[in-house]
Amino acid sequence: MSEALKTKYLSNLEQREVYNFDGPLRASVGRALQLHLGDDAGQVILQENVDKYQGDEVGAAKDLTEVFNIMKQLNAEGLSNPGLGRLEPNSKNFGQALDESLKDVAQRCEGRPLTYVELGPEPSKTSHILKRLRALGIDIASYTGVDINPTSETEMRSVLQDTLPNDKINYQTVPFESFNTQSLQGENTQVLVTMLGFQEGNEDPATIADWFKSMMTPGDLLLSEMQLYAEDRHADIQTLYHHPSMRRFSKIALTRALGNLFSDYHSYLVPVELADGHQMQAMILCEQLKDRDDHVTFVTNYCLKYSKEEFRRYRELSGAFNVVSETYTGDETIVFQLSQRVGD
Repeated sequence: MSEALKTKYLSNLEQREVYNFDGPLRASVGRALQLHLGDDAGQVILQENVDKYQGDEVGAAKDLTEVFNIMKQLNAEGLSNPGLGRLEPNSKNFGQALDESLKDVAQRCEGRPLTYVELGPEPSKTSHILKRLRALGIDIASYTGVDINPTSETEMRSVLQDTLPNDKINYQTVPFESFNTQSLQGENTQVLVTMLGFQEGNEDPATIADWFKSMMTPGDLLLSEMQLYAEDRHADIQTLYHHPSMRRFSKIALTRALGNLFSDYHSYLVPVELADGHQMQAMILCEQLKDRDDHVTFVTNYCLKYSKEEFRRYRELSGAFNVVSETYTGDETIVFQLSQRVGD
């Protein structure tokens, strides 16, 4: 790397504590991207996915609020788009697939009140879910949002106050791995934990499995959403990541780490090796910084893309969960998977 780039970028990285490859998934993503790009990779720099959603530096609140609103907009568009995920006129679109999975949740409640826990709150989808569950006859005992983004609580409370009384709305600004449902257990209530928006793809499956196993109690339900990979689905996956909002999301991550720099946006779908040796596809978002003949590839986000079989297998691999149902969009690009925590 040239001295000019070191001075311009890496000194800033050291100040902001943005590191290179450490952690099993991040290391695999970095190696996979270098292999895919070859000489075009230049210096590859990765930050932790969580770094995009937290921070107390000057200007962080403004940036984090924008990130929150980007996800809100994308989910609102998805729920309002009648053609999203629909292969044929009579097949399920995105919103219909979600609603079908909520019917399965309602059946599992068996008339009991529901304690709803959302990992990574987002108001468009949350409001839809709460209203739909109530329409299905479910009494919402309480809602708890769990998020590392400190700016999300104010808007979530504002949006949900039209659906739930304030004393039923709770919030915990903590990492997912620090949370557990034991304190939320009520007499004759059903606990539902949701992780939506493909968030599960941001970590190694073994890490995710440990989180869910430790945070949930036998009997709790888990509803997770995943964008699925198949060999003929590259274009479908790329469509989302070419959306202007995703480009903006990537640029915010770069700006927060290195400052307001000129860069070129790129997205790559490449195979990465997991901690258990299994190979899985990952979508990697990058901003490329150029300086004469030298360049830096700054990874702004990475997300694993499971196949249908992989998503089901990894959920049950730990022995802590049984898959109850899987509801797919008509084109099978997105699945809502409902599983239940079982005894150790």
